[in-house]
Amino acid sequence: MDTTLGQRIKRVRGDLKQADFAESLGVHKNSLSRYERDSSIPGTDFIEALCTKYGVSVFWLVLGEGSMDGSYPEPTRDSGLDRDATLEEELCAEREMNRTLVDENRMLWKENGELKVKIGELNVQKVKLEGELDTARKMAKEYYERLKSRDAPEDTTPTEAIREAG
Repeated sequence: MDTTLGQRIKRVRGDLKQADFAESLGVHKNSLSRYERDSSIPGTDFIEALCTKYGVSVFWLVLGEGSMDGSYPEPTRDSGLDRDATLEEELCAEREMNRTLVDENRMLWKENGELKVKIGELNVQKVKLEGELDTARKMAKEYYERLKSRDAPEDTTPTEAIREAG
């Protein structure tokens, strides 16, 4: 199967020499060579001349659709338009999805930043509370030691001693 325009042009040329084929179509041999290698795209004049002179279907030559000589139906223009409309709809849907994802990503980055700030604040609060707890423990221990020295029973816990003193 001829998958490129250049391959289809070569197929039309068949066994003819490039120089003879090029001359019959009114182009330079080097131009024809570039068309066949797909390194250059021929103009509409060349395509029209080739199709007219050699009885080739334009759809087959340009798009690779239908038959070379047009003996079976070529695709209708409407089917191409339907496909274009479908692709356009898909592209619009993809763009909308992309916008939605970008917006959601922005929101998540913002939320992530806010959460990092909150974590920082909570860590500061935790350190402060740990310091206050250590201070409270030291004070309770000192108070317990003072109560204990006042002849409190030996099996009294710090909590019980504080309750009794209070």
